[in-house]
Amino acid sequence: MAFCATHAAIVASVHSEVQNTAVVNLMRAAGARAGTEAYLAGHRKQAGHGAWSWDDGSPWDYISPLNDGLDSEGHSIQETKLAIHFKNRNGRVVAEWHDWQQGQATLGVICKIII
Repeated sequence: MAFCATHAAIVASVHSEVQNTAVVNLMRAAGARAGTEAYLAGHRKQAGHGAWSWDDGSPWDYISPLNDGLDSEGHSIQETKLAIHFKNRNGRVVAEWHDWQQGQATLGVICKIII
C-alpha cells in the first residue's frame, strides 16, 4: 500500500506465531484497542473463497489460530483482503485475523522494511 511505499517498506506478511505475536505487541504498544484494525499483505486468490497468498510472493505457511474463518468457503465475494482486528472476547481484547472487503473501510496498515 502507498503508505508503506513512502517509507521504503512493504505491507507485512506473517509466517509464524512469533511474528504474529510481535505484530500484535507492536500494535498494542501503539495503542490498539477493541475496534482497531490494520491490513496485512494477505489477499484471497479468488474472491469469495479459496486459498490465500501474500502480496510479497512469500509462501502462505502460517495462519493465526485466532481467525474469523479464513479457511472456510462462502464468504462475501468482496472479502479479499486480510486484516488484524482487535475485539472484545469474554472480557478481554484479542487480536484475530479477519477477511475484509477491499475499500469497505479505511484501516491502518502493518509495514515491514526488508534489510
